[in-house]
Amino acid sequence: MWFHCRRARSGGMRSGHPLRRGARLGCSALLVILLGIAWPSVGQADPATGLPVGKARGEVVLDGVRLAFHSYKPAIRAGAGVQSGAAGPLIVAFHGSDRQTELVRDFLIPLADREHAIIVAPLLDEERFPRWRYQWAGLLEPLLKDGKTIKVGRKTRHRLRDAQEWTAGIVLALVDHLRKREGRPDMPYYLVGHSAGAQFIGRLSAFTAHDARRIVLANPGSYLAPTRRRTFPYGFGGLPDDLNKDDALRRYLALPITIYVGTEDRRRKGLDKSPGAERQGKSRYERGREIFRLARETAASKGWPFGWRLVEAPGVGHNSQDMYGAPTALEALFGEAAPSGDQEVFR
Repeated sequence: MWFHCRRARSGGMRSGHPLRRGARLGCSALLVILLGIAWPSVGQADPATGLPVGKARGEVVLDGVRLAFHSYKPAIRAGAGVQSGAAGPLIVAFHGSDRQTELVRDFLIPLADREHAIIVAPLLDEERFPRWRYQWAGLLEPLLKDGKTIKVGRKTRHRLRDAQEWTAGIVLALVDHLRKREGRPDMPYYLVGHSAGAQFIGRLSAFTAHDARRIVLANPGSYLAPTRRRTFPYGFGGLPDDLNKDDALRRYLALPITIYVGTEDRRRKGLDKSPGAERQGKSRYERGREIFRLARETAASKGWPFGWRLVEAPGVGHNSQDMYGAPTALEALFGEAAPSGDQEVFR
């Protein structure tokens, strides 16, 4: 297979194929986990117990990989000032290309407070998780010769990695660890990402079985379009049959995905301008609406279940703080109500 590959930055803070679920972690994994609502104290997480109430720092070893993390668990006050840990869901939030995980946590604090949720914002560092392993979810690895990528013309040659090597394994192992640590093996969880993080969880979810309650794609620079007519990472084209047949597309369209876009996210700076991305629209806002339209029409034409929603943040640009702080953020993550008006967009 041959895939076009052009390096492009994803915006920052201002800005069923049955796969093996217990995928092993690659040795190039580093995660920092952040949990959150606004409490002033900072503690150390005890790996033998649940995450402590408030902010904490610690480490965990998963499949031989040592992971540093920051955590924050909201407290529920009961009786005369007694604190107990959060009993709500787990939110796993993914950063943009700036890797500012602490800010991701802080920006989501109001939502966590309202829902009594634990927030986890992992750090996937650029050195160990470059674009192909983060935004593209680690499905395709560039082929190298003498330390340089192999190209034909302007196109980079890739190999499809084994499913056990995909970056999704890190997310699933992390969720399993936190569920066990909290003593809640069925704790519901949500995946949310902004910009590069949204690209990651969108592609991850298309090819990896998981039980997230909702997948929120906030202002990604590009999407995985539900069609074989466009080449991966912008569509299912060029992938092996077991990854792009109708069963895979049907499963993808049935997922509880929310496309969450800021209506003013129209700047071209830092945007993926490769042909595959440009076909989706000239801005992140256009791309979100176009991919939602294509997904909805594809599901309707096939008579397939459609689980996606489109939520807009009016007046917001490529800024994760404003996206998570907008009145529509709660609806994007936890809402199930039908949108009003044209029955397509929730504003």
